[in-house]
Amino acid sequence: TVDAHIMNLRKKLMCNQNGEEYIQTVYGIGYKFASDARHV
Repeated sequence: TVDAHIMNLRKKLMCNQNGEEYIQTVYGIGYKFASDARHV
């Protein structure tokens, strides 16, 4: 399911330096990537 994939992504990405998660749940909408994008 989508929830299982999001959980796996969260485990792999861990948290950023501020302790915030990269993937946030938006009630009634779904999920959003909550970090600044940077070119690698």
